[in-house]
Amino acid sequence: VMSERHVLVVHPDAREGDALAARLNEGNSSWRVATAADRAAFERTLQGRPLDALVIDGSLPGVPPEALFKTASTQCPAAFRLALSGNFDQGTTLRTMGYAHQNLWQPCSPVEVQSALARAFALRDTLHNDRLRLLIAQINSRSRSLC
Repeated sequence: VMSERHVLVVHPDAREGDALAARLNEGNSSWRVATAADRAAFERTLQGRPLDALVIDGSLPGVPPEALFKTASTQCPAAFRLALSGNFDQGTTLRTMGYAHQNLWQPCSPVEVQSALARAFALRDTLHNDRLRLLIAQINSRSRSLC
C-alpha cells in the first residue's frame, strides 16, 4: 500500500494553480494536492500536516519566490522543493536555487511536473533512514562542490 503524499502547489493565479493541482491528482490516488495563491494560505498549509513536496510557480503578492523557498526549507525541511522558473527573472532564479531541490523551466507540461515529483518520491522511498533523508533534503546548491 502506497502512503499518501502531501503536495502544495503555490501559484499567484488561483485558477492556474488549481488546474495544475487537478492534473497532478489525475492517476495519483495517493497524492493529496493543496494549493496556495496568497501568503496566508501558504503559511496556513505549512503549519498544518507535514508536506512531502512543494511546487512553487511564481511569486505571491508581496512575497518573493526565494522567500517562499526559504520559509518552506525552514518549516518543512524534509519536503522536496520544485521551482517552476518561467515566471522568475534571472536574479530570482539564481536566488531560489539555494533552496529548491530541482528547477523546471517554463513552459513545461503538468506531466513533467508529475514525473519530477514521482522521481523524488521514489528516491525518498529508497531512503529508509530518516536522519539520512533529512540530511539529503537539507542539501542546497551552496554546499555543493563547483568542480
